[in-house]
Amino acid sequence: MYEIRHVITRMRLGESDREIQRAGLMGRRKAGQLRAIAIDQGWLDPSRPLPPNEDLEALVQSPRIQQS
Repeated sequence: MYEIRHVITRMRLGESDREIQRAGLMGRRKAGQLRAIAIDQGWLDPSRPLPPNEDLEALVQSPRIQQS
């Protein structure tokens, strides 16, 4: 959960998927999938709070993001 929360935070700060990959947090493909979901859910809006862990857990369990 921490990894996904950390990546979303970095995306909110404007980091690209490539920068996230270089930091060793997540591959570009998985980061791109997460970014698409985060945009759809409104999680990248800095005026909104980060999603609760329950939402992130559902995301990890979801087949939309494949664990690599």
